[in-house]
Amino acid sequence: MFEYFPGNYVWNLSVIIALESGAKIGEIDEMCRPLRDAAGKGTDVGTGDFLKEWIRMADKLVELAGEDKARGRLFSAGTKLQRASLYYVTAERMQGHAHPGRLETYRKGTAAFREAMALGKVRRIVAAKGAADQQRVSELGKCRLQLNHCLPRMMMQLRHSQPSACVQPVERARQLARLVRLR
Repeated sequence: MFEYFPGNYVWNLSVIIALESGAKIGEIDEMCRPLRDAAGKGTDVGTGDFLKEWIRMADKLVELAGEDKARGRLFSAGTKLQRASLYYVTAERMQGHAHPGRLETYRKGTAAFREAMALGKVRRIVAAKGAADQQRVSELGKCRLQLNHCLPRMMMQLRHSQPSACVQPVERARQLARLVRLR
């Protein structure tokens, strides 16, 4: 496992979750570098500092997204807000249940996420487990996406509702269906 904080499993896990969820390595480094000394003192000692650093970066991204929105760069603003949401929620989940500021951080994260989804024009399809005997057909703009019954749970997102943007997710759905059938 990648270890930004040697010997601190909990903090490393949060960093890895963030990286695998769309974080930028440069932003991770900027947030985590000031925390390296605190991480060596134990899992719980520096979590307040972890929260402050990650909120600082998320707030910075929200501010930059505001500038992008003012200039009409909505897609760029949306991607910054997605990362801001990720950083808020990652910092929030590291804190104890009664930690002051935890609820406010969570609310900031969900607000940033909602705004990012609105700006990015994301469409979401979820085929829930339990619908094994049904074939789901959902319409996204001008294209149709069929989710086979062998996919117990799947979520796909499209940024554009143009037919050309639908080809790749449809092909991925077919590939996933083939893999599941092979098992």
